[in-house]
Amino acid sequence: MFPYIVLLIMFIRGVTLPNAWIGIKYFIVPKWEDIAGPKVWFEAVGQCFFSLGTAFGPLFMFGSYNRFKHNVYRDAWIVSGLDTFTSLFAGFTVFAVLGNLAGELEVEVEDVARAGAGLTFISFAQGLGTFTVVPQLFSVLFYLMLLTLGIGTGVSFTGAIVTVICDEFPRLPRWQVVTGVCVVGFSVGLIYVTPGGPFMLDLVDHFGGNFVLYIMATLEVIAVAWVYGLNKFCKDMEFMLGIKLGWYWKICWGFAAPGGLTVMLVYILATEERKTLNGLAIPDWAIVFGWMVAAVAFAVVPLIAIKSVVQSKASGILE
Repeated sequence: MFPYIVLLIMFIRGVTLPNAWIGIKYFIVPKWEDIAGPKVWFEAVGQCFFSLGTAFGPLFMFGSYNRFKHNVYRDAWIVSGLDTFTSLFAGFTVFAVLGNLAGELEVEVEDVARAGAGLTFISFAQGLGTFTVVPQLFSVLFYLMLLTLGIGTGVSFTGAIVTVICDEFPRLPRWQVVTGVCVVGFSVGLIYVTPGGPFMLDLVDHFGGNFVLYIMATLEVIAVAWVYGLNKFCKDMEFMLGIKLGWYWKICWGFAAPGGLTVMLVYILATEERKTLNGLAIPDWAIVFGWMVAAVAFAVVPLIAIKSVVQSKASGILE
């Protein structure tokens, strides 16, 4: 509840600032010319993936600990609703502060609204500095909130990796696995706090995050709907939940999700070009490194598939 308490405090203070409405208006009024293009929809889908954790390991890890008859249908509605509410709530809070910052600097909101980590650690930090009442307190609360959210995210991703390793190698002591994963993760993460850290973060996020995530999500829905079988999957869900699934879910799982993700994946590949960071072109070695990161992440799929086929007692590869 701590993040919501901090957000509520920030929201109340933010909307009472002199130029808060300027930022809120910038947040809620869409640019229709951008909505007509595919790029904004691609970014929106990507945000949904990261915000909801769709196709990420932690969801599968948490779900594996549920009872078989657990009402995941209800949970999906609750999580989606809370995520949407939180995103809007945080958006109003952030842009109210940015609107005040833009008014103080006598510039447009778009001039202070940065993308990525710059929004949190530069623009919003400057906005908190414009508060006339105990700005230090608001800054401490804000970054404590980020710290708690970061710890929660780290615990969930670490738990997902630990669960996979412990399931594959049950004889390994769990505390040793947890220690090893944390040490490796911490060691690799040190590169992001070096002078070249923002560059590497952007590079890994693009190739190892967005790109691989779309591939994995596409393969997941295709595997469930068209390899395992849509009818079989629906019967399993009906048996688990005790409800009858309508045609809406069958269309979503069987056609809309795999079709939409495939279109998105094709769009990514078709529009992939040499990226720039802070106006500088990414060098060739970085492009090669990025594709290597994507290849290593994707290689897990065929390797596990081959392992499953080899160890399976089925009569054929299709079975």
